[in-house]
Amino acid sequence: MPKRNVSPMYTCIYIFRVKKKNVDEFLSIQQDAAKIYLDHGAILDETYRASNMTAKYGCVAFSDAMDVDENEEVLVSLSGFQNQAHHKNTMHKVNSDPRILELFDKATKVIALNRTVYGEFDLIE
Repeated sequence: MPKRNVSPMYTCIYIFRVKKKNVDEFLSIQQDAAKIYLDHGAILDETYRASNMTAKYGCVAFSDAMDVDENEEVLVSLSGFQNQAHHKNTMHKVNSDPRILELFDKATKVIALNRTVYGEFDLIE
């Protein structure tokens, strides 16, 4: 992935619980979607695979807080934008792109949207 010149000030975070048998297909969908987001102006679109979700430092284990089944893997996706207005403008373009509609249809066959966590966050300066 190319080095970023601008750090995102507004970030959308998705937390996916994906059945292990569907992870490769889902990651392929995510990779294609990231290209679309970046093509339309997002300054960041990355997906992370959980590598350690055990409790540490007195915190609750991630998997305990989210009710992750043993046949699921946790993936986190970050999409970054300059600000909320940039996010709104970019997402209008993304959602108007027929490629994203096709990818969304594919994604709903490999993940349960009602088990996906989503939020939008402003960077605190």
